[in-house]
Amino acid sequence: MTIAGRCEKVAELASHHEHSVAWCHLNDEGDLLERLIPGAVQVSGKDSDEEKEEKLLAFSSGQIKKLVTKPKIGAWGLNWQHCSHTTMFPSHSFEQYYQAVRRFLRFGQQSTVTVDLVTTPGEEAVLGNLQVKASKADEMFDRLMLHMKDALHIERTDQYSLTEELPTWL
Repeated sequence: MTIAGRCEKVAELASHHEHSVAWCHLNDEGDLLERLIPGAVQVSGKDSDEEKEEKLLAFSSGQIKKLVTKPKIGAWGLNWQHCSHTTMFPSHSFEQYYQAVRRFLRFGQQSTVTVDLVTTPGEEAVLGNLQVKASKADEMFDRLMLHMKDALHIERTDQYSLTEELPTWL
């Protein structure tokens, strides 16, 4: 019931940026976003692998300025530091959110990255769940860094407690 309103908001937000990626989850969302965002190209599941690769490369090189796709299609392994704006409809998957955002937060990014989460009052629990998972991930990474720091402590010494033993055949 909220697809049209959410997609219209995404189209409005994307219109303020030269390059933008609109992440969606449903085919109906992707099709509507492609129609609403001028010049947008959609990479969808129905595309052949060759078509997907061609479109993703065209966006990466700047030939395509606005891209519509799903996190399960384009959120892993791509470097889009030429783009600093993205929109997303939140889901319960923190991994998808994290990976989608990381496409833009890459070495060489020259601008502040803006991530617009577009949601409705009925999805407040989804957004809240995503925020809890993000907070727990931050906490986990902080603890991980603390333990890595401990593990990397190297103590150098030139005192040895064992005496040298030579093999009898020497």
